[in-house]
Amino acid sequence: MGDKRKDFDLESEVAMLEKIGRDVIKELDWDDAMAGTLAQEAERKTMAHFQRDGYKIIVLAELISPGSGTAKNLVQLIDVTHDCVVSASVKNTKGVTCYILAAVIKY
Repeated sequence: MGDKRKDFDLESEVAMLEKIGRDVIKELDWDDAMAGTLAQEAERKTMAHFQRDGYKIIVLAELISPGSGTAKNLVQLIDVTHDCVVSASVKNTKGVTCYILAAVIKY
């Protein structure tokens, strides 16, 4: 079953980010004017999913135009017992990609 840690099931969290990404980009064509708004929607939905007492949450969502790329690298200086850093990337049939990164750090 996925990487089970005390507070998070990373496999389930990645699946949730993928669902959020699909819900945001649907089957939309690339639109420069809407990219920021859709990224903010992905961030809001991700924040709402991870909101919990005792955790600081960092969320980054980016919409990427067809044919573009992004570096997906994060130095993970986290407590693997409690903290969670997950990312997911989904692409629709039009080539629009939604990339979401969430870091949930216990304090």
